[in-house]
Amino acid sequence: KSEDQRCGTCSNFDQSAEMLMCIQGGPIESGDDEPGYCRAWNFICASMQVCNSWQARDDGDALPIEAEEI
Repeated sequence: KSEDQRCGTCSNFDQSAEMLMCIQGGPIESGDDEPGYCRAWNFICASMQVCNSWQARDDGDALPIEAEEI
């Protein structure tokens, strides 16, 4: 289902601490939608967006930043 295939759950969506520092102050800065960098299309995106290029995360993929901070 497309509602399960959001950018925030895509293997191309980078929310690493280093990337978030790099994109700080970018076009997605407020609201409930968390920013990240799309490695498939090379632009800043938002976690709640959907895309035809969505790819499931492998078990070895990095966890979203919220989980890394715990």
